[in-house]
Amino acid sequence: MTKAYNRFLACILAISMLASVVSYAEEQPVSGANTVQTSMDTMQQDINRSVEKLMALGIVQGKEDGQYHPEQPVTREEFAKLVVSMMGIEQSILSSETETGFFDVAKGAWSAPYVNAVSQSGIMKGYEGGVFMPRRNVTLAEAVTVIVRALGYRDEHLVGSWPNNYIAKSGELGLLRGIMIKHDNNLNRGIVALIVDRAFDAHPIKDGIKSEKTLLEDKMGIYEIENVKVLERYPAEEGEYVKIIFNEDEEFDGREFSKDEELTLLMKSAQTFINGEDVSLYVDSSDNILYVKRDVKIAPETGAVVADGDLEFDYITNAYSQKPRGLIKVSSRSDYIGIAGDAHIYLDGEEIESDELEDALGEDVFGSFIIKSKELEYASLVSWEQEDLYVKSIDAAKQTLDCISTSEYIDIKLLLSKYSEGYEIILIQNGQKQNITIEQLLPGDMINISKEQEKGEKRKIVVWRNSLTGRFERVSGGMNGQKITFRIQGQPELFELPTEFSYSYNLGKRVRKGENRGYDTMRGLEDFYNENVQIYKNWKGDIVYIQGEFSSNSDIYGVLINYGDAVRGEIKLYTHTGSKKVYAFEDSDEYELLKEDTPVGSILKYSLAKSGKIKKISDNLSEAVISTDDIDVIEAGDDFGEDTVTVKGKILTVDSDTVFFDYTEHNPDKVKKLTWDKFKNREVVDDVQVIIEEDDDYVRMMAIWDNMEGIMAETEVGYAVDNFSLGSSRYVEIYGFGNQTLSKYRLEDDYKDMILGGRLLLYQVTTGSDIKVVKEDDEFEFISGEIENIKGNEVTIEGRSYRLHSDVEVFEGQSKRDKDSLEEDQLVAAYKKNAKILLVELLGDQKDLTIGEGVLVNVDPHDYDECFTIEVDGVEKVYANDGNADYVFRDGYLQKGDYGNDSDITTIFSNSLGGQKPNIKFVYNRYTDEIRSIWVDKNR
Repeated sequence: MTKAYNRFLACILAISMLASVVSYAEEQPVSGANTVQTSMDTMQQDINRSVEKLMALGIVQGKEDGQYHPEQPVTREEFAKLVVSMMGIEQSILSSETETGFFDVAKGAWSAPYVNAVSQSGIMKGYEGGVFMPRRNVTLAEAVTVIVRALGYRDEHLVGSWPNNYIAKSGELGLLRGIMIKHDNNLNRGIVALIVDRAFDAHPIKDGIKSEKTLLEDKMGIYEIENVKVLERYPAEEGEYVKIIFNEDEEFDGREFSKDEELTLLMKSAQTFINGEDVSLYVDSSDNILYVKRDVKIAPETGAVVADGDLEFDYITNAYSQKPRGLIKVSSRSDYIGIAGDAHIYLDGEEIESDELEDALGEDVFGSFIIKSKELEYASLVSWEQEDLYVKSIDAAKQTLDCISTSEYIDIKLLLSKYSEGYEIILIQNGQKQNITIEQLLPGDMINISKEQEKGEKRKIVVWRNSLTGRFERVSGGMNGQKITFRIQGQPELFELPTEFSYSYNLGKRVRKGENRGYDTMRGLEDFYNENVQIYKNWKGDIVYIQGEFSSNSDIYGVLINYGDAVRGEIKLYTHTGSKKVYAFEDSDEYELLKEDTPVGSILKYSLAKSGKIKKISDNLSEAVISTDDIDVIEAGDDFGEDTVTVKGKILTVDSDTVFFDYTEHNPDKVKKLTWDKFKNREVVDDVQVIIEEDDDYVRMMAIWDNMEGIMAETEVGYAVDNFSLGSSRYVEIYGFGNQTLSKYRLEDDYKDMILGGRLLLYQVTTGSDIKVVKEDDEFEFISGEIENIKGNEVTIEGRSYRLHSDVEVFEGQSKRDKDSLEEDQLVAAYKKNAKILLVELLGDQKDLTIGEGVLVNVDPHDYDECFTIEVDGVEKVYANDGNADYVFRDGYLQKGDYGNDSDITTIFSNSLGGQKPNIKFVYNRYTDEIRSIWVDKNR
């Protein structure tokens, strides 16, 4: 008996803490002894999995009827037995008949060995008077105290008094994750199984060192093999052999297995599975399968298990009726999904029949989906009465919400008490669903409200918290029918606006309608440049509302264009952001003082108050006003460095905060904003006049006053990733050949309306940030067409052979691709110089895209769904426009201005054909027949 107890005590001291996140609240209200304040679906699934697993491993047993009965309470003697079983020493103590020391536990009682083991070890104690109270129900505090002590902790290790000290420690160890009940509530068998199951993930500590094995592995010799695929099963005398293959490298029981390595195991579990299924297995040291682990989900309508697989809250992006017909696509998956023959699909709580699938599984339908093996097995769908409402304020007492309708661009008030059947509020966050109260709603939540349900069913108010706050960096598109996108400073994501959305200034005081592809919308969003904004997404992840904060700025440089209305005391400035703005002064006397001494055309240094007005500058006009008469010279030969400029022999430092202006026209109304990117490392071939504002050898502002031509410009080739607006100026972002980083340039006015994004181009840098687009240059040749052969650095395009430069760069969309991505049968555009191809654009190389060839019969730019009629192998077929189709001729890209001034690129393309029906090659989506690029077998 002494050896058994010593082994038990050694086990107790060997268990380490669990590192998990806990959620426990002592003050949570309860409606019964076993109330669990969490998502019932998720908690029930966790309990079911724990019970099933522990029973399969022999840790717990069922009642007399064979059922576990997780709803029933647990007595103290039952809990003592469970703790001994989890330590793997049950067999070693059953032979003992030692007195327990408790008056109410007889020597021959079934529980005596277990009570004796836990009491002698000190992990479970009795009560005053020498009693154990074996049939008393165990409480949460008692249960976690025993488990925490079994994990090696004692009273002296914990801060505070019982039970709070053990409750806190159990929370720290992750035992109570998602369990929220009072410490003196009795526990049921389900919650106990859940806590014990979590304890098996602990790693024992031996001689002060944490073991690499878990408690389950170390004490019971049971190992989890994660993520394997079942290859085949076949009968054996002992049961059934199962051959598996490892989906990734795995190590267990001191053995190492590589990905794609096979192993044969013996099935001991009563569970079953099918060939090809991906599962995780619990096996013993003899390679017997004891338990099969898979995700099991519960149907919200019935509470029953509906299918294996992941329950996803998502929406349909490709409807059942669209191409490819009979398949759907949800936003989180890239593949098309079929509908299982025995699928259960509910719409607003009512199961639909197979002949209703086309109507129910429409585009943009929201719901919860279970998908397995590329088939939909279960869906619970919701239809909306109102959607995309931005919550401004909440009055919980009156059950009212003040909202902005982001689709109608108006303020609305919702009276929730009007819903005769009541309502429930559901928060969906990080793919998880949780019921919340109206008191838990927050300003800034986006909500949708379901349609009226069947009698007795509550309305569903579904909440999304998917917002982002940051500084608005730039807006792209809105020209030539292009989609509008924008960026937030410091965020890698390129945000694309939906067809319609809302935006407002000054925290929602004025809501405006926005339209993607709209020029007016693009101009309106330019005002957000460099301002703090809040971005809100709806249930589809679309940005439906942008709200500006407009914080104050200081030490800003601007050129004084003119003095405005004297009554209002306004001046007009060309700002450092590249926009023209009218400002008033906080102090109305400032206007007259400035006008008296400061001529139009001066450069001002000023600060803005939160009101948007200019703060006082008259106290020191000598610092605030920079005269255009103060001319300095950058002399020929004083070339620009990486971060320096030499002015009259003095080396000055510049950085990204330095402000640059092009003032070469000597007209304040025609000043242009520049950037440092095009000055650095440039040669100065003739004296350049500049106006400099410096501070301790650092250039705060530099304006080029005369002879911009003195800064050398040469023709370069690059790939235009994007073109966009910053304020009122248009920019293009380019990967120049040999430059691994993106460079941003301002387009000269003559090129502002050109179609540049996602194309190769020739250009010259004419100022620090301006570029001039070069249509032709004798040193460069444009090449386009289909790759017919490629071997090493030799490539054949449309019957002509070329050599690839050793540093050739390949692009597609907004991405730089590897050189090895060049393959036969790709449609490309390229530029070569000195007989070598420098840059290549793939005109379509994404998944699901393929190349077709035929005669372009007709173009209808006004019908995106049936835009192109193409004769392929003698048969006419209609193709759609994916919204960003590009057009390439043998000698170059299609450009606006060559064939008229229509704003839509597809109309320009149609006009360029002049009624001809040319031979073309085209890249299109083989599933949806949407065209990405068209190559015309003729010159422009």
